[in-house]
Amino acid sequence: MRHYISRPKRTRAFRLKSDQATLISLTQAIPETWKYMNGSVLAPSSLIASGKAAEGVGYRLGRNYGNRPTFMAYGREGQKRPDQYEAEREAFVNLVINQKKPAFVEFVEAGWNKNEFSLEFCRNAMIAYIERGYIPRFKVTSSHNDDDYGSWRETYALHSADWQWESHKKPLHAERPCVLLEWNEKNRGSESTLEPIIAVCRDLGLEEFKLG
Repeated sequence: MRHYISRPKRTRAFRLKSDQATLISLTQAIPETWKYMNGSVLAPSSLIASGKAAEGVGYRLGRNYGNRPTFMAYGREGQKRPDQYEAEREAFVNLVINQKKPAFVEFVEAGWNKNEFSLEFCRNAMIAYIERGYIPRFKVTSSHNDDDYGSWRETYALHSADWQWESHKKPLHAERPCVLLEWNEKNRGSESTLEPIIAVCRDLGLEEFKLG
């Protein structure tokens, strides 16, 4: 059973620049020794409009999905389609037979099991998609007890205002694109663990601000 516990936390936030070089640098800053990542990359609307990317279908990979990507398909409200098996067959036709690019790639607790997709592999895969114009978002967790998601120590998240696709969830801070760093002192989380990422934000000229 997973227990979700609310505990005191501290936060630092930086305003995000959405140019490709900045997004790549921030993704490269993901520590490969951390526990896991949740996140996605989205195809730009121009790629879907051109017909080169398959609208509404993509891949999911990460914990509990073994060493293989899983086909996924979403409806316009961001929910799984009721005809899921048909939707997954449609995804196979578009992505494999027609060789279209995915509209999205999801990373679900990626890196948790090093024998599947390591965090380093998923970070590098995300960078490769950003280089192709895809829009990223992610939240990486440093560590916590196996079944207690409230026992996390530090997290590193990137929220982009460019995340505008009605078939997917919007970011937590859509009105305020940012890099969000959090640490939980009660769980022995430390700001010093986040210092290398803070240094990257400063080197990129990102403006620090307080969340209101």
